[in-house]
Amino acid sequence: KVAPKHSHTIPRLELCAAVMGAEIYETVQEELEFEVDRVTFFTDSKVVLGYINNETKRFYVYVRNRVDRIRQLTKQNQWNYVPTNLNPANEATRSIPAGNLQNSLWLNGPPCKFFEQRDQRTFPSGATLAFPITNPRFDLPSSSTVLR
Repeated sequence: KVAPKHSHTIPRLELCAAVMGAEIYETVQEELEFEVDRVTFFTDSKVVLGYINNETKRFYVYVRNRVDRIRQLTKQNQWNYVPTNLNPANEATRSIPAGNLQNSLWLNGPPCKFFEQRDQRTFPSGATLAFPITNPRFDLPSSSTVLR
């Protein structure tokens, strides 16, 4: 998708991307002729993770509707953080010399040690990472954070 013409903050655009990921998951799940045991979603947006995991604060209607949609389609514990420098999706937005493409995150994903560390940190102990909620006053459209 292309960023809409009207003003949106980066966190709101990232939230829209999470909705899109959840909706793509729903479509694929409906079309598969077999059951998928486990699905994990990754984002490099701590703000989006804060929205998804929030149980106490109220959001503006725009954010609330999108968080509700994500929660309808997925479970909160399916969402995980990936550092920006290990996020394969970011490589699609940057130029990669053809000689480096074969070894890129885009084709290979994050290193195995990332998943091993994540599994040790979240699954055996049952602990989860905490992501603070941003103040909604700072999540209003602003000309300084608009993508065009």
